[in-house]
Amino acid sequence: MHKLIEILNADRNFGIGKRNGLLFSLPLDMAFFRKTTSGHVVVMGENTLLSFPGSKPLKNRTNVVLSADITHNYKNVVNVHSFDDLLNYIAYALEKEDVYVIGGASIYRQLLPYSDEVLLTKVDADGGAEVFFENLDKRDDFDLVNQGEPLMDGDIPIRFCTYKNLQRATVSQNNGETGAEHHLRLWPEPFASIRDGNKDIEMRLNEPKRQKLHVGDVIVFENTKTEETIKTKIIGLAPYDSFETLYAAFPKERLGYKEGEEANPSDMEKYYSKERIEEFGPLAIFIRKIA
Repeated sequence: MHKLIEILNADRNFGIGKRNGLLFSLPLDMAFFRKTTSGHVVVMGENTLLSFPGSKPLKNRTNVVLSADITHNYKNVVNVHSFDDLLNYIAYALEKEDVYVIGGASIYRQLLPYSDEVLLTKVDADGGAEVFFENLDKRDDFDLVNQGEPLMDGDIPIRFCTYKNLQRATVSQNNGETGAEHHLRLWPEPFASIRDGNKDIEMRLNEPKRQKLHVGDVIVFENTKTEETIKTKIIGLAPYDSFETLYAAFPKERLGYKEGEEANPSDMEKYYSKERIEEFGPLAIFIRKIA
């Protein structure tokens, strides 16, 4: 059973930030964060992404970013533009792996009822915070199930703590047809991979006609040989800066390759010229069968 987990550090007043930045420099805590979240899905708000060096997503993780502005679509991340769409993507991701919530304060607050656990590094200091997390020690619906021994992170005392949500709300998929319907044709092999539940990422170029796709829209895939169709729902959209980056981010089976097949980004040159790839860049379309 995969979990939705919030991970963060907070000072003795449950303060977590000021001026869109961290309160402390904590190498031990940062190493714990990196080790814990590496290889998993991390969920964040737009300001959290922008606070990273160069506003670039975290490496070795699938970064999911919620932005209320539908024109803000960042490269190399899964972009969603409503809280309902974010919940839908989380439910989709939880079928395969744990999902970590990494900020900011609004995202933590909205997703806390749905979280299984909170990995909270308690910092025994006052960071002069402007933004605060819920004081879990005063809530009956959260239980402190593990509290590590005090450690010195530099010259600052910390404790690694785990809280369990005793009244977790269920994160569920909304498979309703809420958006426009699009039709795409597929060769038999990738079509069969979607039909059999292996391929859940369709790769296209991020050209103008694909920029009309939105999370929640329906894509009907048609087999080029048999005219058989599969109806799917768009769960997330991620423009990448290259097919090399996209291929490196996911298991090859999710892209439509079989076990034993070699997955090479240059395979996409069978369908698109190098010039078009360079002009538009790739788009990862995250899909889920609905019929």
